[in-house]
Amino acid sequence: MFHVLLLIAVFFFLLYAVRKMVTGEKYNPETTLAEAKQIARSMLLGIVIVISLIVIAYEAWVLSGRSADWDGVYITAAAITGTAAFSFGYYYRVKSKYT
Repeated sequence: MFHVLLLIAVFFFLLYAVRKMVTGEKYNPETTLAEAKQIARSMLLGIVIVISLIVIAYEAWVLSGRSADWDGVYITAAAITGTAAFSFGYYYRVKSKYT
């Protein structure tokens, strides 16, 4: 039960990070310090997104039975591919909504 809750929490955290990244992109900094803050924030959100993708793939692998054979590789690859595709789609949808 813990792994299901963790998977759902990380998924929503991924959506939150993607939304924050899009809203940060529309901000136009006027000073060098503000631009440095925006770049640092974008980098931190990028790290959060990558970690979320890895945790989602791991939790999908755990929930599917922790297979050590090729089917575990297929499950992990499908989870990463599906999550990345969904994230890009969500990014595009949110980006088109804000512009």
